[in-house]
Amino acid sequence: MKHALWVSALCLAGATGMAIAEDGAHPLSAYAHYELHDITADVKVHPKVMDKLNTELKLKLDGPMARWNQQAGQAGHAGTLAVEVSITDMKFVSGGKRFWAGGFAGDSHAAGVVRLVDKDSGKVLQSQNFINHANGVAGAWSFGATDNGMLDHLAANMGDWVIAVHDGSAPPPTETFEKEEKKAAAN
Repeated sequence: MKHALWVSALCLAGATGMAIAEDGAHPLSAYAHYELHDITADVKVHPKVMDKLNTELKLKLDGPMARWNQQAGQAGHAGTLAVEVSITDMKFVSGGKRFWAGGFAGDSHAAGVVRLVDKDSGKVLQSQNFINHANGVAGAWSFGATDNGMLDHLAANMGDWVIAVHDGSAPPPTETFEKEEKKAAAN
Protein backbone atom coordinates (compact mmCIF):
# COMPACT_ATOMS: atom_id res chain seq x y z
CA MET A 1 0.00 0.00 0.00
CA LYS A 2 2.84 2.39 0.85
CA HIS A 3 4.47 1.69 -2.50
CA ALA A 4 1.26 2.41 -4.39
CA LEU A 5 0.95 5.73 -2.57
CA TRP A 6 4.54 6.73 -3.42
CA VAL A 7 4.14 5.70 -7.06
CA SER A 8 0.90 7.67 -7.32
CA ALA A 9 2.52 10.71 -5.73
CA LEU A 10 5.49 10.55 -8.09
CA CYS A 11 3.24 10.16 -11.13
CA LEU A 12 1.13 13.14 -10.08
CA ALA A 13 4.22 15.23 -9.42
CA GLY A 14 5.62 14.38 -12.84
CA ALA A 15 2.31 14.98 -14.56
CA THR A 16 1.80 18.45 -13.18
CA GLY A 17 5.08 20.04 -14.22
CA MET A 18 5.82 21.85 -17.45
CA ALA A 19 8.19 19.96 -19.75
CA ILE A 20 11.46 21.85 -19.73
CA ALA A 21 14.69 21.04 -21.48
CA GLU A 22 17.18 19.17 -19.29
CA ASP A 23 19.29 22.32 -18.97
CA GLY A 24 16.19 24.13 -17.64
CA ALA A 25 16.52 26.95 -20.16
CA HIS A 26 13.58 26.55 -22.52
CA PRO A 27 10.14 24.95 -22.06
CA LEU A 28 9.61 22.35 -24.78
CA SER A 29 6.12 23.72 -25.45
CA ALA A 30 7.53 27.22 -26.15
CA TYR A 31 9.14 26.43 -29.50
CA ALA A 32 7.83 28.20 -32.59
CA HIS A 33 8.25 25.19 -34.90
CA TYR A 34 8.39 21.40 -34.53
CA GLU A 35 9.91 18.99 -37.07
CA LEU A 36 9.84 15.21 -37.29
CA HIS A 37 12.87 13.86 -39.14
CA ASP A 38 12.85 10.52 -40.93
CA ILE A 39 14.08 7.61 -38.84
CA THR A 40 17.73 6.70 -39.33
CA ALA A 41 19.40 3.38 -38.52
CA ASP A 42 22.76 2.61 -36.92
CA VAL A 43 22.31 -1.05 -37.96
CA LYS A 44 21.02 -2.81 -41.07
CA VAL A 45 17.22 -2.55 -41.25
CA HIS A 46 15.14 -3.88 -44.13
CA PRO A 47 13.62 -0.98 -46.13
CA LYS A 48 10.05 -2.28 -45.62
CA VAL A 49 10.59 -2.37 -41.86
CA MET A 50 11.98 1.18 -41.93
CA ASP A 51 9.00 2.35 -44.02
CA LYS A 52 6.58 0.77 -41.53
CA LEU A 53 8.30 2.46 -38.57
CA ASN A 54 8.33 5.86 -40.33
CA THR A 55 4.65 5.51 -41.27
CA GLU A 56 3.57 4.49 -37.76
CA LEU A 57 5.57 7.26 -36.08
CA LYS A 58 4.17 9.88 -38.47
CA LEU A 59 0.62 8.63 -37.82
CA LYS A 60 1.23 9.11 -34.12
CA LEU A 61 2.93 12.53 -34.28
CA ASP A 62 1.62 14.37 -37.36
CA GLY A 63 -1.60 15.51 -35.64
CA PRO A 64 -0.07 16.75 -32.39
CA MET A 65 2.87 18.40 -34.18
CA ALA A 66 0.53 20.21 -36.58
CA ARG A 67 -1.43 21.47 -33.56
CA TRP A 68 1.79 22.55 -31.78
CA ASN A 69 2.96 24.39 -34.92
CA GLN A 70 -0.37 26.25 -35.11
CA GLN A 71 -0.12 27.29 -31.45
CA ALA A 72 3.50 28.36 -31.90
CA GLY A 73 2.52 31.71 -33.39
CA GLN A 74 1.82 33.00 -29.89
CA ALA A 75 4.12 35.51 -28.22
CA GLY A 76 7.13 34.02 -26.47
CA HIS A 77 7.51 31.09 -28.85
CA ALA A 78 10.88 30.88 -30.59
CA GLY A 79 13.20 28.36 -32.18
CA THR A 80 12.74 24.95 -33.79
CA LEU A 81 12.57 21.63 -31.97
CA ALA A 82 13.55 18.63 -34.09
CA VAL A 83 12.49 15.09 -33.19
CA GLU A 84 15.20 12.68 -34.32
CA VAL A 85 14.80 8.91 -34.07
CA SER A 86 17.47 6.32 -34.74
CA ILE A 87 17.25 2.53 -34.63
CA THR A 88 20.18 1.14 -32.65
CA ASP A 89 19.38 -2.60 -32.76
CA MET A 90 16.99 -4.67 -34.84
CA LYS A 91 16.12 -8.29 -35.43
CA PHE A 92 12.85 -8.58 -37.29
CA VAL A 93 11.57 -11.99 -38.33
CA SER A 94 9.38 -11.65 -41.43
CA GLY A 95 6.07 -13.43 -41.97
CA GLY A 96 7.66 -15.76 -44.53
CA LYS A 97 10.36 -16.83 -42.09
CA ARG A 98 7.71 -17.30 -39.42
CA PHE A 99 5.66 -19.49 -41.77
CA TRP A 100 8.56 -21.78 -42.63
CA ALA A 101 10.65 -21.76 -39.43
CA GLY A 102 8.06 -20.81 -36.81
CA GLY A 103 9.49 -20.28 -33.35
CA PHE A 104 12.86 -21.66 -34.50
CA ALA A 105 13.47 -18.34 -36.27
CA GLY A 106 13.90 -16.82 -32.79
CA ASP A 107 12.51 -13.77 -31.06
CA SER A 108 12.26 -10.38 -32.72
CA HIS A 109 13.50 -7.26 -30.98
CA ALA A 110 13.97 -3.61 -31.83
CA ALA A 111 15.71 -0.80 -30.00
CA GLY A 112 16.00 2.88 -30.75
CA VAL A 113 16.61 6.28 -29.29
CA VAL A 114 14.53 9.46 -29.59
CA ARG A 115 16.31 12.78 -29.31
CA LEU A 116 14.71 16.19 -28.94
CA VAL A 117 17.15 18.63 -30.52
CA ASP A 118 17.18 22.42 -30.50
CA LYS A 119 17.75 22.93 -34.21
CA ASP A 120 19.26 26.40 -33.82
CA SER A 121 22.01 25.30 -31.42
CA GLY A 122 22.21 21.61 -32.32
CA LYS A 123 22.00 20.74 -28.63
CA VAL A 124 20.20 17.55 -27.57
CA LEU A 125 17.66 18.70 -24.97
CA GLN A 126 16.31 15.28 -24.02
CA SER A 127 16.78 11.72 -25.20
CA GLN A 128 15.20 8.39 -24.36
CA ASN A 129 16.06 4.79 -25.25
CA PHE A 130 13.32 2.35 -26.24
CA ILE A 131 13.30 -1.43 -26.67
CA ASN A 132 10.54 -3.83 -27.65
CA HIS A 133 10.53 -7.61 -27.81
CA ALA A 134 8.32 -10.13 -29.62
CA ASN A 135 8.26 -13.78 -28.62
CA GLY A 136 9.21 -16.21 -31.39
CA VAL A 137 6.69 -18.90 -30.43
CA ALA A 138 3.85 -16.35 -30.24
CA GLY A 139 5.02 -15.08 -33.64
CA ALA A 140 4.78 -18.60 -35.05
CA TRP A 141 1.20 -18.99 -33.87
CA SER A 142 0.27 -15.61 -35.33
CA PHE A 143 2.27 -16.05 -38.60
CA GLY A 144 4.28 -12.93 -37.83
CA ALA A 145 1.55 -10.66 -36.47
CA THR A 146 3.38 -10.50 -33.13
CA ASP A 147 6.55 -9.34 -34.90
CA ASN A 148 4.66 -6.65 -36.82
CA GLY A 149 2.90 -5.60 -33.63
CA MET A 150 6.31 -5.07 -32.02
CA LEU A 151 7.11 -2.45 -34.66
CA ASP A 152 3.74 -0.76 -34.11
CA HIS A 153 4.30 -0.68 -30.34
CA LEU A 154 7.83 0.68 -30.70
CA ALA A 155 6.65 3.58 -32.87
CA ALA A 156 3.63 4.20 -30.62
CA ASN A 157 5.78 4.25 -27.46
CA MET A 158 8.21 6.69 -29.10
CA GLY A 159 5.39 8.95 -30.24
CA ASP A 160 3.64 8.81 -26.86
CA TRP A 161 6.91 9.75 -25.15
CA VAL A 162 7.40 12.82 -27.39
CA ILE A 163 3.82 13.94 -26.72
CA ALA A 164 4.15 13.35 -22.96
CA VAL A 165 7.45 15.22 -22.73
CA HIS A 166 6.04 18.14 -24.71
CA ASP A 167 2.88 18.30 -22.60
CA GLY A 168 4.66 17.71 -19.28
CA SER A 169 2.66 14.56 -18.50
CA ALA A 170 3.88 11.18 -17.25
CA PRO A 171 5.76 9.36 -20.03
CA PRO A 172 4.76 5.86 -21.20
CA PRO A 173 6.89 2.74 -20.74
CA THR A 174 10.09 2.64 -22.76
CA GLU A 175 10.61 -1.11 -22.68
CA THR A 176 7.94 -3.68 -23.40
CA PHE A 177 8.03 -7.43 -23.11
CA GLU A 178 5.45 -10.03 -23.82
CA LYS A 179 4.03 -11.28 -20.51
CA GLU A 180 5.33 -14.67 -19.32
CA GLU A 181 1.75 -15.99 -19.10
CA LYS A 182 1.27 -15.26 -22.80
CA LYS A 183 4.51 -17.05 -23.64
CA ALA A 184 3.44 -20.09 -21.64
CA ALA A 185 -0.03 -20.08 -23.19
CA ALA A 186 1.46 -20.01 -26.69
CA ASN A 187 3.45 -23.20 -26.03
